[in-house]
Amino acid sequence: MAFVSTQGPTVVDQTTLMKKYLQFVAALTDANTPDETKLKMMQEVSENFENVTSSPQYSTFLEHIIPRFLTFLQDGEVQFLQEKPAQQLRKLVLEIIHRIPTNEHLRPHTKNILSVMFRFLETENEENVLICLRIIIELHKQFRPPITQEIHHFLDFVKQIYKELPKVVNRYFENPQVVPENTIPTPEMVGLITTIVVKVNPRETTHGHSSWLLSLKVLAELPIIVVLMYQLYKLNIHNVVAEFVPLIMNTIIIQVSNQARQNKNYNKELYADFIAAQIKSVVALAYIIRIYQELVAKYSQQMVKGMLQLLSNCPAETAHLRKELLIAAKHILTTDLRSRMYIGPVQVVACSPRRTTIMEPNIPAVKVMSVVASDCWGQETDPPFLPSFLPSFLPPPPPPPPSFLPSFLL
Repeated sequence: MAFVSTQGPTVVDQTTLMKKYLQFVAALTDANTPDETKLKMMQEVSENFENVTSSPQYSTFLEHIIPRFLTFLQDGEVQFLQEKPAQQLRKLVLEIIHRIPTNEHLRPHTKNILSVMFRFLETENEENVLICLRIIIELHKQFRPPITQEIHHFLDFVKQIYKELPKVVNRYFENPQVVPENTIPTPEMVGLITTIVVKVNPRETTHGHSSWLLSLKVLAELPIIVVLMYQLYKLNIHNVVAEFVPLIMNTIIIQVSNQARQNKNYNKELYADFIAAQIKSVVALAYIIRIYQELVAKYSQQMVKGMLQLLSNCPAETAHLRKELLIAAKHILTTDLRSRMYIGPVQVVACSPRRTTIMEPNIPAVKVMSVVASDCWGQETDPPFLPSFLPSFLPPPPPPPPSFLPSFLL
């Protein structure tokens, strides 16, 4: 099929335009049309998508393009090189699906779209999975579809990711592998560059996959989706979500060794992604802590230890993450658990070279958090957030002394 670009005419013949774009979408599943041509076609559809959604034929247009999009995505091969037209095309089709307004025109297609998006979480590359997650979030927030077995499968999938994370972090940071230059990477090699590859014994998993591709960027998005699922389906998944509490506790205490951080192959950006994934897990915990308060109480010391480590380890260039962590910590420490959160004598190593040692047998977590937070924010260029925030960590001031006391006692 010959491709002729449309450069935004002043007056758009909607009927002609829709027919043209239907032909473009139909070409997606045409094996004789090169990927480069398909990509140019979809770029034009994307550039003029507002005209499409405002067309009187929009509902009919959706009925034709959604099945085509899903067929194209499912029948095509997963791509691991960003530069390939095939990957750019897959990504663009997913982006167009994400841009479709979540109104009643889309509702009939929600089930089929979600089914494919959930399936892609276990097979697609990092870029595409992040778009799939955004689609899943938007469709659930807007349409609140009935719970399906796919949601249970998704939660099991996320739990398995958390369970395997310590091995993954050790492999990536403690024993990093270097891909030789001028090497065409295999899917696993690409995983070492942009994602984490988790090997799972097929006999030990219900998913039937011998390997999963896990990106730390993706992991950072998963906890809040678990919270969303709980908000929508709490009666069905209350006990399932409870199983995430110990997994999150184990996740937030994972640390990368100083030796690994000094290694020449140390990936600073990936480390920031790892810290982000841990902090997002704490944020998710803050959302559900009042519901699972007694369960969380069993891990209170572990939780405080993890939050302190994250405050200390959070890279200076990711101050926004530290702010998220402090807000989550504030929420956690305003629950009834506050009085039960004590730790032993500690040497606080925060964001500056100095060390603060607090030698008390039982130190309230709020006290240590305030010391670390003050130290960390002392290194920031924009610290106004902290002065209004720290009082929530600290106990109320003592009442003024009685006026009848002698002045030398005041």
